[in-house]
Amino acid sequence: MRYLFFIQGEGRGHFTQAVTMADLLRKNGHEIVGVIIGAPTYRILPEFVQRNLNTEIHRFETPAFQTGKDRKKINWLKTSVYVLQHLNLYKKNLLLIEDWVNKYQPDRILNFYEVLGGIWNGLYNKNKIPVFSIGHQYLSLHPDYKFPQFPLWGKAGLLSLTHLTAWKAQSKLALSFISIPSNAKIKVIPPLLRNAVFQLQPDDHGFVLAYVVNEGYVQDILKWHQQYPEVKMKIFSDFREGKENNIEFYLPQETAFLEALRTCSVLISTAGFESVCEALYLNKPVWVVPVEGQFEQYCNAFEGERLNLFKWLRSWKELPAPKNLIYSNSGKKLQEFLKSNDEDILNYVQ
Repeated sequence: MRYLFFIQGEGRGHFTQAVTMADLLRKNGHEIVGVIIGAPTYRILPEFVQRNLNTEIHRFETPAFQTGKDRKKINWLKTSVYVLQHLNLYKKNLLLIEDWVNKYQPDRILNFYEVLGGIWNGLYNKNKIPVFSIGHQYLSLHPDYKFPQFPLWGKAGLLSLTHLTAWKAQSKLALSFISIPSNAKIKVIPPLLRNAVFQLQPDDHGFVLAYVVNEGYVQDILKWHQQYPEVKMKIFSDFREGKENNIEFYLPQETAFLEALRTCSVLISTAGFESVCEALYLNKPVWVVPVEGQFEQYCNAFEGERLNLFKWLRSWKELPAPKNLIYSNSGKKLQEFLKSNDEDILNYVQ
């Protein structure tokens, strides 16, 4: 069958999920005819995306979170104003999506949490092409899912966005840290880690690895490092590269990141999903700080701590001294879940 991908381009998680699905589909005789990526213009497209997806890629601007002056916390008022100011652009981009879909004539569409992709399916999918929505966020729609305590408007916003990305989807594939029973609407699957991760042999070269999305958090990590200048660090972000004393800075480079993950002593990160799962698979200690105001990350942090998978810090100021960062990893449940049969995942998207 011919598959078209919609990918939400914030961070690297949705990209790695798409690459894994592309490998799985191709291995079973299917074709990836095109990829449509929604991302703000300032986000760097990771180099591994073009190389691994190996098909035509189109990029357009999609609604995205806006940060405050500190370039850390999600500013919901600023985000709302930004979206309203760009409504005409988003309408034009919906028509672009329609043109691309007509060009590629896919048999199936996989949507990796792209909001305009969800809106297109709800309003424009006249040919009733089956669309399958994939992401860890869909676990929040499962009846057994447990939410952390945060404002009702935050929960409502997360659920509304999640429903919108999956508007009229034939099925929702929810990525989970551990096995949870599926139901008619939510198919629970393990994290979509790439084959390259399973080939890694973990080692410890004695440095701290940091991965953050928003620029302000780099400054928070540097403030922590000022207290412990002897600590070797590697920091991956969209904003800086080079070397300064005991710190190496990297832009998103998948080969370099996986090698750093393989050889680090510990990962400290914002509370995304994919990088954390990769670290857990490699038995690395993990400390997460959710992006303030991004409620899905609070859910990830709450879930991981509740399952005793990793440590949840409420702010970067709570990051402990280097000697206290190391602890015994508890990722066995996730590692067992990753042994699930690929055929089950394939059956969900056909």
